[in-house]
Amino acid sequence: MAHEEATGKTVDELAERAWELAASIRTAIFATWSGQRQHLTPMSATVEPAVGALYFLTTVDAVKVAHIQSDPNVVVAFADESANKYVTFSGRANVSN
Repeated sequence: MAHEEATGKTVDELAERAWELAASIRTAIFATWSGQRQHLTPMSATVEPAVGALYFLTTVDAVKVAHIQSDPNVVVAFADESANKYVTFSGRANVSN
């Protein structure tokens, strides 16, 4: 997490706040890599901080599924512009049916 030293909060407190923001915003930009360029998709998230997971529903033939299968590294960004609140997550995605 960037700039935690400027907030006076611990990494755990910042992580808790990140999960709270994601849960309150819910709509995210989901970024995958095609092998040549980024692919960005707005998606509704189910946020599960207890297991450290974000869940998304999509169709099995969606392009993002092929991207995840070839490169599971993703970035998910949540933004509430009216409240000036933003949070991003990066990690590895997997597809389950």
